[in-house]
Amino acid sequence: MKQIQQWKLALFGCLLSAFTSVSTPVFGQDTPATMMDAIAHQLEQAPPEQIAHFRDMGALYPSLVTLYENRAYQPFWLDQNSKLNAQGSALLARLADAESDGLIAEHYLLDRLNELAIGDSENNPVALELLLTLSTMQFVDDLRNGRVTPGDLQLGLPVMHSPADFPTFFSEIEQGKSPDEAIYEQAPPINIYHQLQKLLSKWLPMSKEGELTPAVLPKTLHPGDPLPTEFALALSQRMALIGAIPPPESDIYEGDWIEAVESIQRLHGLHPDGLVGKRTLAAMNKSWKARIDKLITSLERTRWLPRHTPEQRYIIVNVPEFKLRAFDGPLENPEMIMNVVVGKTYTRYRTPIFRENMTYVVFTPYWNIPNSILRRSILPNVDGPDYLAAHHYEMVEFFSKTAPTVAATAENIERLKKGELLLRQTPGAHNALGQAKFIFPNANNVYLHGTPAQSLFGKEVRAFSAGCIRVEDVPALAEWVFKQQGWDRSKVDAVLAEAKPKQVNLEQPIIVAILYLTAVVDSNEELFLFEDIYGHDKRLLEKLSQL
Repeated sequence: MKQIQQWKLALFGCLLSAFTSVSTPVFGQDTPATMMDAIAHQLEQAPPEQIAHFRDMGALYPSLVTLYENRAYQPFWLDQNSKLNAQGSALLARLADAESDGLIAEHYLLDRLNELAIGDSENNPVALELLLTLSTMQFVDDLRNGRVTPGDLQLGLPVMHSPADFPTFFSEIEQGKSPDEAIYEQAPPINIYHQLQKLLSKWLPMSKEGELTPAVLPKTLHPGDPLPTEFALALSQRMALIGAIPPPESDIYEGDWIEAVESIQRLHGLHPDGLVGKRTLAAMNKSWKARIDKLITSLERTRWLPRHTPEQRYIIVNVPEFKLRAFDGPLENPEMIMNVVVGKTYTRYRTPIFRENMTYVVFTPYWNIPNSILRRSILPNVDGPDYLAAHHYEMVEFFSKTAPTVAATAENIERLKKGELLLRQTPGAHNALGQAKFIFPNANNVYLHGTPAQSLFGKEVRAFSAGCIRVEDVPALAEWVFKQQGWDRSKVDAVLAEAKPKQVNLEQPIIVAILYLTAVVDSNEELFLFEDIYGHDKRLLEKLSQL
């Protein structure tokens, strides 16, 4: 890591020396025309070779040249004395606050910009002008598109690069728009981003004061128990963490103290039962870095989302939250929120992260058992026709609701084990897919479906499936899916009562996005933090640290 940092510092030096090596007079008393000539002279040279190796600045450099060509090389940020003007100073201050967006000021050459702005060791306003513009372009590009893409992490979400309109952006600042306002408009235009950014801005200075007092208890704390003084202090500090008023002093665990614990439990995605056991203590004692990293990774992932959503309905599943949300239009206030079960944490069973269009629903479906599940989980247990009958399994030669079944003879069971036959489970209350499956065709063969195992929805951590997503309330989801086709609950119930497979196509597809956000702010602006069950946060943070 130290060698990487030394390499970065050396690269900064090469890059900046390339900007400052142009033979120009001292600009303290130059006329604007001379300054324009100096900027033109610099930009008419071949771009510094090192730029091509530093982040995206090589790709952004031609836009920098075009930007100044189109304004006859007039500077944005220098006053008549070749010093940084008020807007330039405000822009530099906003770059210095990049950390509040989960970004790194070092990536925007902040130290060197500050040296040039002070001008004590050298007076090179051309370097200051061009570097401030180029660094801001990199900052805006990072805000709009993220520093890495889903493809960099081998995720199935589409890469949607959204280039900035730099001429308009810089002109508006030049003409008096606050850099804070202009940059706010470049960030993802969705509420969750701005709420997470606001929280990060609040937590960063708090984190620099040191870790919070450890929360320690000798045994599980129940309502009515005596309240240890040190635990009361630790809990009060954590109430300040989420902006709530600390509870009043009391030596009994009751009333507002219990509400405080329940708030902390909700924050960390735990069942708010007010009991303080090992899981609640572990959540309370997470480090500042662990909490802030969740904000940083979620901010980065929101930059992968489309900036402007089409007039279309959405279903979004947030895997580490074990929640589904259904939206009709802007992704702000969901029309439905539902618990889900997602894939197990083992690599082969994880629910993939991707986006596709839902096009049809199959009510009262067969479960066509995938070969992987058949080989691993079923065939080792098949000892005869009684086993197949007990689990409502049928052997067929091909998957179709009209496929004829094959008799469960010993000979045919051998054919099944050799891979010559397929296995399915009949429709009904016993069926692993429950009352319906909601299909959005994809290479992962993942879909939403019901389940007879309703007890799983009462668990805090709901990672039990082989990759598909089980939904808690099939009739409610089906009613929402088909409401634009005139369906109500009675229509859904009537189709389910037919007790036989029936495919119904959607007249308009619904976008289904499987996402992975370990920090979420809901429509009531309440923050929730979730465990990194698949290690995706860890991999993203490692990738970001390599930039």
